[in-house]
Amino acid sequence: MGLVMPKVPLEGRSWASTDDFYRALLAALGAPSWHGRNLDALEETFRAGDTNAVNLPVQICISAMASMGEEARQTVRRFQQLVKDLRAADIDINLQLR
Repeated sequence: MGLVMPKVPLEGRSWASTDDFYRALLAALGAPSWHGRNLDALEETFRAGDTNAVNLPVQICISAMASMGEEARQTVRRFQQLVKDLRAADIDINLQLR
């Protein structure tokens, strides 16, 4: 039987800005207070694998894409590309958007 990947559910309905995305994601991952709020910092975190309370492997599920503000939605799309790049480098992370 395969390893069950922990899920990190995020409800994006109230997100309007990039900061809303990072606030929710970093809190859900249990990131330290000093964690950067940008894609480079997230990439470093996922590559290191032991920075957050929730570490790899992980599946991040973001719902209410259609309801969030445009800025937040664009940030999620950039994060989606980062996840694709990480997966191509054999980093065990999944992203599900709804």
